[in-house]
Amino acid sequence: MNNQLGMLALEAKQHPVGKTERRRALSILINSIFCSNKLSRPNMGLPASLHDEIRKEGLQNLSLWLCHNIDKYDNTRGDIMAWVNTLLIKRFYREAARTIMGKKNEISVEPSFWDNLPSYDFHGTNYEKDIIERFQKVRRYIETDPKGILKQSQMKSNPNVTFQKIALKKISGASWKQISEELCVPIPTLSNFYQRRLDKFRDELNSLFV
Repeated sequence: MNNQLGMLALEAKQHPVGKTERRRALSILINSIFCSNKLSRPNMGLPASLHDEIRKEGLQNLSLWLCHNIDKYDNTRGDIMAWVNTLLIKRFYREAARTIMGKKNEISVEPSFWDNLPSYDFHGTNYEKDIIERFQKVRRYIETDPKGILKQSQMKSNPNVTFQKIALKKISGASWKQISEELCVPIPTLSNFYQRRLDKFRDELNSLFV
């Protein structure tokens, strides 16, 4: 399989950019790579829905990059799947995680929750480990609520709805529509309550990373 993929890559490189033959070879190459079951799938320790979204974003960006940069493949330095997986893990998973978790991480508000945490650097060399550890630390804190302040923060119109309950659903990947239907509370009411309480608890959450 690797030999066939390598030959397709070399064939694509032989044709000038924009030529039909190059586009055809690239199309076959990328489809073959994606169907090979040899693409890396690192365990990021995130909810399945979030991990799948990051992977989808990463693979899409990888395929576009390959279309424009196949000439950078050097078959003398290793087989093509090793090259592709290195790109996927070291670049495109990183960029996708930064995009997805930076824009719509499971406990975000505007401005992004992660952007307001101290010393948070998505560009660091250990950023995958860092982002997973921070995500898991926040999840554990919300689940255990060691000071009892999250479950005590109740919605006045519906005391059964607490910040802890909403945050646990959000961090597990539930949408506002799903939470609204489950708790029988309108989305604007839920969202406003959640954002106000998150602002209130921001210093407490920030202290987890000091």
